Amino acid sequence: MQCTNSACCKIEVVLSREEYNKFVALGYGSHVEKETDLFIKKNPEYEKRREFIDNLYRDEYARLLKDQSGMCVLIGENTLCSIYEDRPIACREYETTRCEKIRCIPTQ
Repeated sequence: MQCTNSACCKIEVVLSREEYNKFVALGYGSHVEKETDLFIKKNPEYEKRREFIDNLYRDEYARLLKDQSGMCVLIGENTLCSIYEDRPIACREYETTRCEKIRCIPTQ
């Protein structure tokens, strides 16, 4: 069985600071963007206040990046999660009846 193009691959995945640090330690840092960086890109005049702004984001510290089609950048060519064992909490907790139905479809 395998999931094919599940809706969870398109959700906005937000990481806590703790989860972000885990991702960086596992080598996935290039697949996430910190909220502070997003804010400063839009408001460069706040660059000198980066540390203060960084402390404002605790629970919603970073986001997983998406590709041009809106899919998670960690989805492999086989449409499966390339970091399944290390996937974020939001991905682990995402459930939908569509996913349950798709899991019942044999791959062969």
